[in-house]
Amino acid sequence: MTTKELREKIAEIKTRADALLQAIASRSENAGVFVDDEEEQYERMVQEMRDRGRVLEALEEEERRSLAMAKAINSPPPGQNSATGEAKAVTDDGGFRDFGHFVQELRWGGSTIAAYREARELSMGVGSEGGLLVPDKWREEILMVAPEEEVVLPRATVIPAGSPPDAKEHFPALTQGANGVLGGLTFGWIAEGGSKPETDYALEDAELEPREYAATVVVTDKLLRNSAAAGAFLRRMLNLGIAQNRDAAFLTGDGVGKPLGVLHSSNPAKLDVTRDGAGLIDFPDIVSMYSALLASSVGRAVWVAHQTTLPELITIADAAGNSIWIQGNAEKSIPPALMGIPVVVTGRNAALGTRGDLALIDFSYYLVKFGSGPFVGASEHVYYTSNKTVVKAFGNVDGQPWLSAPLTLDDGATQASPFVVLS
Repeated sequence: MTTKELREKIAEIKTRADALLQAIASRSENAGVFVDDEEEQYERMVQEMRDRGRVLEALEEEERRSLAMAKAINSPPPGQNSATGEAKAVTDDGGFRDFGHFVQELRWGGSTIAAYREARELSMGVGSEGGLLVPDKWREEILMVAPEEEVVLPRATVIPAGSPPDAKEHFPALTQGANGVLGGLTFGWIAEGGSKPETDYALEDAELEPREYAATVVVTDKLLRNSAAAGAFLRRMLNLGIAQNRDAAFLTGDGVGKPLGVLHSSNPAKLDVTRDGAGLIDFPDIVSMYSALLASSVGRAVWVAHQTTLPELITIADAAGNSIWIQGNAEKSIPPALMGIPVVVTGRNAALGTRGDLALIDFSYYLVKFGSGPFVGASEHVYYTSNKTVVKAFGNVDGQPWLSAPLTLDDGATQASPFVVLS
């Protein structure tokens, strides 16, 4: 269901609820008083509006983030940005008919690739050893984000490559924990003529340094000679390889030569919730996780569930026996929901009964920094006797949580986090 359809559905439910109240208020007997099951009907409609409203908010936020992220990662590399006042070294497509033509010429050479390589060397965005920067037109297709294939990137806070693209970037991260929700920043009211209180706050560095990733695929030389067919196949395979591997790193990476994932035990800002029953997911687990989520994250958070948890989640019920699972509609892009929060199903976290099989995450508190790339190289040497070519796409990216610890709320004792993990 689209956001438009959700709004229309909420409006339709509200119309029915208003009509029920109007009918109750205008009748001759028991005017203004609920009778029989009228109150239950009205409460059901109100609850349905709330549940659909939460899904609507999450979808709208996801759309905003996807647009911002797409703009960030698809910005032209250094030397090809007219906003800087520099002339572009090459056209958007680099002079190639399609992506398959680009790979063909990398493999066998030709005047088009020679001119493109020379243009790249004259610009700021020089190619990388073992590959050549993909022209803008095909770069977007390789890096494009499909929300159904990636959990983190469509929802994260994305930082563009910048210049130089692979340099370390430092971002201020408030020192949380005992310093409170604002990292020790104090606030006070000042009487007329009174002295201003001193304020101090603690900051740490969130350091992002793009790390190199690579995706490879082997194609026959016969297929590669058909540029249109090879281009479509290679774009899809390289896109899937890059997307799935960076998503796995953003979720579970250990931070050693790769991003630090939100679910990894080294994430300093996560809150672990101990499950009520070993190997299971029960209603008390859902309540505990929801209660540990930072209140301001409710409208942006998603449940990240391993596929093996679905039998538990779909049949889970509250203390009164009511199902808390709201089935979505894949054809209309409506995700299922728990407690009004969308559920994203993946196979990249832990299986049922293992720490991280279910998590409640606000990915806007996760930083992703893109670097240079993607570059593409083609080599015949590995499978020379088999008439096959190895095509490799590689680039640079990093990611890590923005916070240095769970947040301590204003009561000085309660902790909350945008990263809540079932352990």
